Amino acid sequence: MEPSSGDGTVISPGNKSAVKKRIGDHGGIILAAIVGALVLKTFVIGAIRVPSESMETTLLPGDCVLINKLAYGAGWLPALRTVQRGDVIVFRFPDDSADPVYFVKRCVALGGDMIEIREGRCLVNDKPVPYGSSGNGRRDTQFGPIKVPSHYLFVLGDNPNKSYDSREWGFLPLEDVVGSAMMIYWSLPDRAASENLIARVVSMRWNRLGTIVR
Repeated sequence: MEPSSGDGTVISPGNKSAVKKRIGDHGGIILAAIVGALVLKTFVIGAIRVPSESMETTLLPGDCVLINKLAYGAGWLPALRTVQRGDVIVFRFPDDSADPVYFVKRCVALGGDMIEIREGRCLVNDKPVPYGSSGNGRRDTQFGPIKVPSHYLFVLGDNPNKSYDSREWGFLPLEDVVGSAMMIYWSLPDRAASENLIARVVSMRWNRLGTIVR
């Protein structure tokens, strides 16, 4: 007796082969999609939600930012470029925690640079660099002068009064850099996160969506 499907249709050996082929084809597509998504997440694109005011006004609390993991190399993939002064980067906080915490800050100085902060100004190799995107440099901070070690970076938040950065915890190892902050794809104030859908739509900062991070 020929096997049949649930609706009584007889499945011939030829039909069974066709069904198996179709399942195999679809299975291959699904597997490729899963592998592709894993590769993208691991090596190409990531995301981070900004939790604090440390990068105002460049990034606001509640901004969700795409990370370009290819920029500085990911895993066995070669770097497209090296970290430059002024880059907004995402990195693992340099501690021994089993659960990594990710920060987003601006690279101010590279390995070999001389860094000094005094009287509300930031000097790199004796030249002033922007310190606080809205002119709110922290005037009570004195740092250096000190030379950044090779293979390390010095990072600051754009809002120095609200930022926990290299002034407090020291230099950032290059190996902890995950990628460059690329673009804001979602922006919702913290106060609106627990509201209903309509309230969230109203609270959405639509003008920030698609903003390139610089």
